Amino acid sequence: MFSLKSLDFFRPKAALLLLGLLPLNLLGASAPVGVLRAPPLPTMAEKVNAFGYATDTNQSLQFLALLTLGQVGYPMFPGASRTENVGVVGFESGSSYQSEMAYVILAKFTANSAVPGKIQAAGLAVKQVGGWTVMAEDPGALYYVNEGNIEDVLRLVRKERTFDFELEIERTPAELDAMHQRLSASAADPDAARGIDMAFSFLSNIQSSLFGINLDTERFQIGTRQVAREGSPEAALFSAPAGGDVPVARFVPAEGNAGFIYHTDPAAVTDFLKVFFQRMEAAGEEPEAAQLHDKLETTLQTIAHDWDGTGAYALTFQPEGVDYAAVVGGDWEQEPFSQLLDEFFNDTVPALLDELPIEQYASAVKMATSASQATGPVSSALPGAMGDVVAGGSLNSLDDYEAPTHQIVDGMIVLSNQPARLESLAAAVAEDKTAQDSVGDHLELADGQALAGYVDMKQIYLQSLQQMRLPATPSTTLALSQLAATNLAPMTIDVRTGDNTLTGTLTVPIETFRALSVTLQQIRQSAAEQNMR
Repeated sequence: MFSLKSLDFFRPKAALLLLGLLPLNLLGASAPVGVLRAPPLPTMAEKVNAFGYATDTNQSLQFLALLTLGQVGYPMFPGASRTENVGVVGFESGSSYQSEMAYVILAKFTANSAVPGKIQAAGLAVKQVGGWTVMAEDPGALYYVNEGNIEDVLRLVRKERTFDFELEIERTPAELDAMHQRLSASAADPDAARGIDMAFSFLSNIQSSLFGINLDTERFQIGTRQVAREGSPEAALFSAPAGGDVPVARFVPAEGNAGFIYHTDPAAVTDFLKVFFQRMEAAGEEPEAAQLHDKLETTLQTIAHDWDGTGAYALTFQPEGVDYAAVVGGDWEQEPFSQLLDEFFNDTVPALLDELPIEQYASAVKMATSASQATGPVSSALPGAMGDVVAGGSLNSLDDYEAPTHQIVDGMIVLSNQPARLESLAAAVAEDKTAQDSVGDHLELADGQALAGYVDMKQIYLQSLQQMRLPATPSTTLALSQLAATNLAPMTIDVRTGDNTLTGTLTVPIETFRALSVTLQQIRQSAAEQNMR
């Protein structure tokens, strides 16, 4: 039967699926399958240096760049263009999805620049095509760029960047269909094949995918842009109106270390839910799974009918779980919706969670965290500890799922996994009482902005450090107390829709990044001094 477990088939095939997102060169012609665009070489060096100085008090990033690229002209790169992007272009070297990828680097230099010669002397293969320098680690890869296709390749490289560094992948329906057929043929069992069908029912409607990062002295950003094919259900969802007021946000106190608000089009969400469940039915289901999914579809569509598209949440991520409180805007009647929510949270959600390998993932997070803390230095243990606070806490909450308490108050749904917090929030909604420091005071939505959120990186960072075996020294205590007393801006989350396009960005202020880095370096130094005694 089809179930959410079907998607677990992709875990050992993650690299192959990523390759599947690229157009397949079935005939062996040298057609580019994707491009990593970067700024002009001098600009790239300036950005790396400026970002390094802003975030790294030891300047290790600048030292690493100089050490690895100094022999080929870094940071000035004499003769390199200051206006043309640098591109890393990928080509598929065969007809099978297991074939290898060939990569070439393209950059623009003046005719008398010595940099291409230095690059060649450093061990890369180099040739000139159409006034551009083409470089590759494998000399055979150079044959994928020639006078016959250089203009097509350059159209990818020269495209205006949305981010400083970005990977863009485009694929045609025919190419995706070929990949779909090959993966389906390799599926271990019918359930896995149905999972592949579900995945490609979405992928076939995505025209292009872009992932990027921005580096500057004010912020660090990670983002994505997904463009749906015109006329597809995904295009309708990605084009839905979004943004504007979220009245329920004023009720929710900004407690914990994260919060978010959203405002989207209920009709667009309902329409896409219909398509999603139609795809599940088309993928094939056994009676037990079909009954569960039918019940889920009916419940969600019934709830969505009286939903106004808004909601506001306050969350607290911690190692043992995630606490939350929320108000969802709408015009629901006490009955039958109160009973409907009881059935949804107490019966349907647990049944769906049983289809996911949550316990295995939670155990993996715990094992990775324990291993890094036991064997690694502070710097390597920290990512595992932060993962335990956020991912581990979230997984623990799902693994030990308890149905949230809820009430319908003045047509709105009030939710929390903490009964006392629910009663307080429900009373505030009933009294039309705005919280003194609400989620709405911290977040607002622009036109076209479907979701906005924040995550207090400092609080999660401090919680993560508390999970580690840190040396109990005065210097460590001082570093942690200074960080706790520092007011740092949170990481922000931004999701937008419009013109068949969904975009999302995570932004970390550089001041926050630097403060956390400084604290880590102080703790590392304290640990090193403690070990020397």
